[in-house]
Amino acid sequence: MYEKPVVVPMNDMAEGVYMASGGGSVQVGTKRDVQDWSGSGQATWDLTLPSVLAGTHISLTVQFSAPVTNAWCGGNVTSNGNGTVVFDYWNAPATVSVTAQTTDIGSLQVTGASAAEA
Repeated sequence: MYEKPVVVPMNDMAEGVYMASGGGSVQVGTKRDVQDWSGSGQATWDLTLPSVLAGTHISLTVQFSAPVTNAWCGGNVTSNGNGTVVFDYWNAPATVSVTAQTTDIGSLQVTGASAAEA
């Protein structure tokens, strides 16, 4: 019997456990298109999703090394806090471009990403 995974945020934890819905992990590309406005700015990463999720309704969770002030991709942001952004993505493609803004763009990195059917 399949049980849908549940994400429980734990802000006092330094590490996270990442899940996928039977399709492998999300691959994170290199930070690109960096815009630096005297320290604050934005950057984009390409995330390759597990092939079994292509064309489905997914929840995409992206963990950043620091809090972000704004983030976007082709999906709707459902939560943004403490460096973790969750997107609700309908008809997911094979690759998603995620852009994030922060007050310290020089050090911002994607530290983890996961996707599961919503």
